[in-house]
Amino acid sequence: MDSLSSSLAGLSIRTEKKYGSKSDQGPKLTPYQGKHKCFGEFKCQQCHKFWASPHSWANCYQECKGCSSKVYPFKQTKLEHSGEERKTLKPHPMELCQKYQQLGRACWKSRARF
Repeated sequence: MDSLSSSLAGLSIRTEKKYGSKSDQGPKLTPYQGKHKCFGEFKCQQCHKFWASPHSWANCYQECKGCSSKVYPFKQTKLEHSGEERKTLKPHPMELCQKYQQLGRACWKSRARF
């Protein structure tokens, strides 16, 4: 079993389409299949750590801070902009982000797929 398969073993992934779904190419590892970032919710199957991120992308994992497992979001929803001034947010841990690693730059500044 390759490392991706073992990372996904036992992981329950919903395959419903959320919004703007266009991609029919490659494996669908996340609920959302569009080209823009979205809000993702993650739960590590190894150490049971839960986190959420406004920097979630189609078919991209984030590494768990607790055990370094590659975790795909189990839920993704469209980002809604309220028009209010942004609060100070925690920095996005780029070293744990697959999108950042593939782009070689900040993923939150990108709207295109890799």
